[in-house]
Amino acid sequence: NRHDLALQAARNAVAIDPAHAKAYNLIGACLANMGRRDEARAAFETSIKSDPHESGTYTNLANLELQSGNRNLAIRYFAEALTVDPTSQSARDGLASINR
Repeated sequence: NRHDLALQAARNAVAIDPAHAKAYNLIGACLANMGRRDEARAAFETSIKSDPHESGTYTNLANLELQSGNRNLAIRYFAEALTVDPTSQSARDGLASINR
């Protein structure tokens, strides 16, 4: 629940390495949990540009889109997560929750 501290640590990592995909993913997760959806979305998108092979980022972005009411985008990002990592349980669970 210390999103502010995690956010600052991730921003410090990005300052050192501007292509640090996992740091951008963490920034996105923190911002999403703080209700700052537009900023979170931008951070997740930056993470994906830096490393398009990280399925967790697609899943996080899918969850954000689902919470924002963007069902079709959520499905697309969950599917992309499964393309990157067919064993991703969180992506499978996300798709299953939509299809209920």
